[in-house]
Amino acid sequence: MSADSPTSYSLTLRWTAIGDDGATGTAAAYDVRYSTSPFGEAGFASATRAVGAPDPLPAGTAQEMRIEGLQFSTTYHFAIEAIDEWGNRGPISDVVSATTLGPPHFSLSPASGSAELSTGGHATGILTLANSGVGELTWSVEVEGARVTTGVAFPAPVAPALAKRPRIGTESRPSPVTPPGDPASPHGSYVAGRVPLRAPLDAPIGVTPGAPATTGDRHVPGPQGPGRGSSSWSRAGT
Repeated sequence: MSADSPTSYSLTLRWTAIGDDGATGTAAAYDVRYSTSPFGEAGFASATRAVGAPDPLPAGTAQEMRIEGLQFSTTYHFAIEAIDEWGNRGPISDVVSATTLGPPHFSLSPASGSAELSTGGHATGILTLANSGVGELTWSVEVEGARVTTGVAFPAPVAPALAKRPRIGTESRPSPVTPPGDPASPHGSYVAGRVPLRAPLDAPIGVTPGAPATTGDRHVPGPQGPGRGSSSWSRAGT
């Protein structure tokens, strides 16, 4: 077994899998332990157990595991035990050691910045982050007052077109419903169990000026004045 690929907070273990019966078969599980102090068979159980040990592979297969959450510039000692399906433990592996890297050294240039802007204005600047240390530098940026969102852009809603309302007295609007009528009646009289129809637009309506209107008719006064006493009737609702 070996320990290598150090970072400031992790080390990687590499080993060759052993079986559940020596050099044959496949073990059921691994128990990986580590400590900042050297240990052997007697001290294995008191060492820290590593979380996330991989499932064993068939004997002779190369395996590895990255152990994270370690301290800067610290030497760690590692060992592994293989466990069979009955819970029996094999002997511990050879104990290996490795040291994590030192901390990163963060620098920012320029150290601060500002801009005076009018409403709707903007400014552009360059901010340089550097790491002069030996360790890995991980970082994130949060801008006060900024908000980042994601979503789907929908087109602007379109108002539904409104049907033009015809003026009273026009005869261009068709009836919204055309139920069966009474062919014997030119004025669309009531038929039992049916909706009353309008009179055909071309149906003649004979009305004497000044006479009372029949149901569905409307009186339209004509021009008034000397010699002008005419009036007419039209079908209401057309």
